[in-house]
Amino acid sequence: AASLSTSSIAEVTGVFCNTAIESAHADRDIAIMKYMAKHKAQVEALRDIFLEIDADHSSLVSIDELKEAMSEQKLASFIESLDISTHDIWSLFLIIDADESGTISLDEFVSGCMQLHGPAKSFQLAKMSYENKVTRQEIKHLSVQVSQLQRHFQLDQMPPFRATQRA
Repeated sequence: AASLSTSSIAEVTGVFCNTAIESAHADRDIAIMKYMAKHKAQVEALRDIFLEIDADHSSLVSIDELKEAMSEQKLASFIESLDISTHDIWSLFLIIDADESGTISLDEFVSGCMQLHGPAKSFQLAKMSYENKVTRQEIKHLSVQVSQLQRHFQLDQMPPFRATQRA
C-alpha cells in the first residue's frame, strides 16, 4: 500500500509540474503577444503623429515643421510620454534624420522614436562606447599619418644641404 501511495504522489507531482510548465509557456506567449500589440499600437500612434507634424503633406518633415509641432503642448506631451526629450528639438531632429538629408521620412520618424523610446539600454550604451573607442583609434591613426605626411613634405621643401668650403 505504501508503494501505491508513493506512485500516486509521483504521478500527482508529475501532473502538477507539467501543468506549471504549460502555464509558464502560456504566460510567456501572452507576454509576447501583449508586447507585440503594444509595439504595434505605438507604431500606429507614431505614424499618426508624423502625419500631424507633416503640415505641407510632403511625406517629409522639416526642422521647421518639427519645431512648430513641438510648440503644441499635446504633441510634445505625447513624445515626452515615450521618454523622448523634446527640450532640444534640433538634436532630436539630427538623431532621427538617419540619412542626414535634412528632412525626416515616415520610416525614419517611426524607427528613430522607437529607438529613443524609454531609458537607454545597457546594450545601446555598450555599443556607443565601442563605437567611440573605434572612432578615437581611427582619429589617432589618422593623426599619426598626417604628422608623417607633414614631415615628408617639409623635408622635400628644404633646400638641399651644401657643404661650404673655405678658401
